[in-house]
Amino acid sequence: MDRKNRAVQSDDQFRQVVDNVPTVITVLDSDGNFIHANRIAREYTGLTLDEYRSVDVISRVIHPDDAEKVRAARKQAFSGSDPYEQEARLLGKDGVYRWFLFRYNPLVEGGRVKRWYGTATEIQSRKQEEERVRQENVRLEERNRIAQELHDTLLQTFLSASMQLGATVNGVPSDSPVKVRLDRILQLMEQGVEDGRKAIQGLRLSDAHPLDLVQAFSCVQRELAVPSDIEFRVAVSGRQSPLHPAVQHEIYRIGREALTNAFRHAKA
Repeated sequence: MDRKNRAVQSDDQFRQVVDNVPTVITVLDSDGNFIHANRIAREYTGLTLDEYRSVDVISRVIHPDDAEKVRAARKQAFSGSDPYEQEARLLGKDGVYRWFLFRYNPLVEGGRVKRWYGTATEIQSRKQEEERVRQENVRLEERNRIAQELHDTLLQTFLSASMQLGATVNGVPSDSPVKVRLDRILQLMEQGVEDGRKAIQGLRLSDAHPLDLVQAFSCVQRELAVPSDIEFRVAVSGRQSPLHPAVQHEIYRIGREALTNAFRHAKA
């Protein structure tokens, strides 16, 4: 068997092997033109082998927002002989783009690149987790910004007004008919300052720290200084399920506000 026939037979055997590998595999020449795409690659994208070899594959299956970056990276990499990798969104035949990690390794013979072997591994779940963390960080930064603004403006103004009112009340004779009303107003303002501090503290809580809702709600009566003659208890039924920390904090804030309104305004 001559060298040419042996090379053809070797290529056929290689294609048979890679067609049975359960991952996306492509083979490109030194200029970046597709020579082969294995069965998984063809089934995922819906492109035939002839289409891989004849059409602009990047335009067909790479997300438009990623296409130019993919072209630029390939052009730079294929001018050399170093392996490289890149993340991009790949279009499946179901019409959905998913994130993949593309890795390319060169076959070098005689000091020159003869072929590039590429693999693509789906990383959609990892990208979704990265986006979730990014959004949580943005939300946490926004909450901290709001907390700082509340502390530096509204709370400080309220605290200053409360202190001035307190000084005024101290100068009012104890038998004055307005003394009781002013004392009540001062009490409400002091309670408002305390509630504001707790709200700011809640905004600054990191979503990474879980909250025990049963314990938190059980402490509401003591925190609000609810009279002891008002009956209050927390009852738990069913099996407790884990919640995302952000959800736990939102439930607590909503529940605490409802309880606060009930204790103060419902004449329980």
